[in-house]
Amino acid sequence: MSDKTLITVLVTVKKKTSQVAVECAEHEVPILKFIHGPDAIEIKERDYGTLEIPDSAEAELARLVAKYDDKQNRNVAAVFSDLDRLAQHVGLNTTYDPLALEQTGPEQSSQIDTTKAKRKQAAKDAQAKKNAPKAPAPAARVAPPAAAPAKVVAPAPTGTRQGSTAAK
Repeated sequence: MSDKTLITVLVTVKKKTSQVAVECAEHEVPILKFIHGPDAIEIKERDYGTLEIPDSAEAELARLVAKYDDKQNRNVAAVFSDLDRLAQHVGLNTTYDPLALEQTGPEQSSQIDTTKAKRKQAAKDAQAKKNAPKAPAPAARVAPPAAAPAKVVAPAPTGTRQGSTAAK
């Protein structure tokens, strides 16, 4: 697989109290705008430098996800919803041919690897695992009740109390 050289741009990302200069490929600017808001990103210089990336949409998607995505994996997907869109925008090759389904018979088309289908299946599997009934928790061990303490019965009073000043 050969590499592709992209021209980078210099952008400033305006944060609440500061600005940060970032060098990135031009197709990364929409992702930055999605993350920080369109008013927070300003391109300062075009043709700033170069960036070598593999000539593969799959590899570039993985690089972008590792660089920009959060725990919900929504940042890159919001801008590049599928590999074909990324490949077309950046001019990259894909390892699968979307037209191959039309050019091959049904027995061969099932062998074509599509990352989107794998992601969809992984999402279904995760949802099924989440919705699966959980095994009941093991019964808690309960200690036998402790023996009740013996009641102490005071003797009944007899006669008069000592030291009392009863009338005589």
